[in-house]
Amino acid sequence: MKKNDDLSKKPDLWIYEKSSMQKLKLDIHTAQILERLVIRAKTLESLVKEDLHVSSRLANIKDNGSFELESVLEKRLFEIEKERNLENVQCWRDLTHVMRDFISVLEALEQARARENLLNAPIDTKYQRSEK
Repeated sequence: MKKNDDLSKKPDLWIYEKSSMQKLKLDIHTAQILERLVIRAKTLESLVKEDLHVSSRLANIKDNGSFELESVLEKRLFEIEKERNLENVQCWRDLTHVMRDFISVLEALEQARARENLLNAPIDTKYQRSEK
């Protein structure tokens, strides 16, 4: 008798484990998304600081008339802007890939939960065949 009880509980256990695994995957994808946004913020912050430093040096140089150094600093400002744009594009590209996976896992989790609810739903006896 005990064996039949164990067998009848296995589908519930399997679905619960599947739901738990999908939840874990969602948590991992969420952490990846947040970490990528933190990396982006730190990178952009660093570029802003460098931009301010180079701009300050450029303002001081313009008064001295050093055209060679002025040209180098202006080129660096252009490169900083290019790096900033590249970081934004790369971040959104990375997030797009993770979000695609996130949505797939979310759909799988919802399907597992729906199966779990279906298996745990009470049986309505009025639709069962009566044994005569």
